[in-house]
Amino acid sequence: MQAADPTPRPERTGSSRIKVNPAVVLVPAMLPFGTANLSWASGTRHPNAEVRLQVNGQDHGVVGKGGQGAMQVQVVKGRVYVYTLMDSGQLLGTAQVVGK
Repeated sequence: MQAADPTPRPERTGSSRIKVNPAVVLVPAMLPFGTANLSWASGTRHPNAEVRLQVNGQDHGVVGKGGQGAMQVQVVKGRVYVYTLMDSGQLLGTAQVVGK
């Protein structure tokens, strides 16, 4: 029997998507943080979408806006980052990255 894969995966809703790669960032001991790539596309029905961030359950507000985008994000060891793609209160997708 194969063990379940514990790697967080992005959720998809309709034609919208949000993803972060890699989902687990191994932060070297000599560095304060590592990096991951965040990208999103909310589709033509949601050109004004927002990407919100929570770190260890605390809201850090809007970090991206628009129908699509990409950015490099910092990831600190021991923290869990949840990126949420929203439009007018509607959840379009989520993606998570963990610093280890």
